[in-house]
Amino acid sequence: MEDYNLHIAVVATDGSEHLPELIHLATSITELGHDVSFASTLSGLKAIRIDPSNPNSSKLELIPLQENNVREVFDTFVQQANQAVDWVLFDITTWWVPEVTEKFGIYSAYISFQSANTCEFLLAAINNNKIPSVDDLLPQNLGALKTYHFEEAKAVRDQLLKCDAQKVPLYSRIKKAINWCDVVALSSYCQIEDELPEELTKTDKKYFYCIGYLPQTTTCEVSSSKYVMNPATVQEWLDKINVHSVVYVALENKMAITDQQLDAIARGLVSSRLPFIWVTGYRQGGELKLPPGFWGRTIDYGLVCKEWLPPANILSHVSVGGFLTNGNWSAWIEALESGIPLILVPFPTDEVPNAKVREAKKLGCEVGRDATGNFDANHVAQALNFVMVDQGGNIVREQANAMRGVFRNLQTQYLFNFLDGLNEIKESREVNN
Repeated sequence: MEDYNLHIAVVATDGSEHLPELIHLATSITELGHDVSFASTLSGLKAIRIDPSNPNSSKLELIPLQENNVREVFDTFVQQANQAVDWVLFDITTWWVPEVTEKFGIYSAYISFQSANTCEFLLAAINNNKIPSVDDLLPQNLGALKTYHFEEAKAVRDQLLKCDAQKVPLYSRIKKAINWCDVVALSSYCQIEDELPEELTKTDKKYFYCIGYLPQTTTCEVSSSKYVMNPATVQEWLDKINVHSVVYVALENKMAITDQQLDAIARGLVSSRLPFIWVTGYRQGGELKLPPGFWGRTIDYGLVCKEWLPPANILSHVSVGGFLTNGNWSAWIEALESGIPLILVPFPTDEVPNAKVREAKKLGCEVGRDATGNFDANHVAQALNFVMVDQGGNIVREQANAMRGVFRNLQTQYLFNFLDGLNEIKESREVNN
């Protein structure tokens, strides 16, 4: 393809849990020679560290947005930009972007941090003109999702009804973001996805791309990521443990877990007697409070880190053999890149479909639940032993190990393909107009 240059705006408020990933995407695009205007609130812009020695640093322009006036300020920027904006990339927190871009004849791409299966699942439930019900979230023809519990569907429905500061419920934001944009870009790889789900291909005049994994930490350095425990200490501890025997535990969804569920996970770990490293710090700050006395009971075979650590640093260690997590999409990709199977405790909304579909592919094992959708310590211990020790878990360990390194060296090509696609769409529509 001939050389071309795009001017791309990326919008990411500090309220976005995916701010680091969007920073990474913006800087990666500049590395490929394109101009990027990164629009965010001041606290979001502070997370970016520009290296003046990098010859592409001049291609990244920082656009400050006012905390209480984000949409209007961005509207003015798009209208008055010195260099015409070709595309605007946005995530769910700025779902309104297509309304702005359409006014000025600019194209928009929605960056989704969900799998294709999750997008299909949600669209099947919300792509109508009514508020989603629990029955809408119990689809009959979604393969592995036939095991979906009623209580899980109810919890997902509750999440979809939650409103943002503008009083727009999540189901409406997802629907508008996907239906109004020109392109949906999935932070995923074709190698782990099924064929593009039917519900997505039915979406009118929509282009879908996989753009590869956008890591949670970047060369830009996200300033909120601090480590109380020296990563070298973690490395030294892991070096002393047998190969593939450690369970890495990290629960990123701090809004969903209950005290009862946390207690069940903790007691399940104690019951399994497997060595573990539990990172209780959240990437966005804060800490998961473990049950009283847990640390003392497990000090001989467990390590607790009270601040967030990059998952890839732990998953890549030879001592790690399993990853107990709620199973958001980034966790799946990071684990499988290192060939590590997952022990899954999914919470709403996108984690449940991810768990059901990937478990059917023998890449992990979901913690069992009773008829009401609840689990206890025995369920947790059984899942841990199945993945880590039992002979019956060989297929899961083998399937996960077969994924090791599959995604390596694919990222640049995925991004090239995405940008080529954006340019082709822009040029074809200019010709037709």
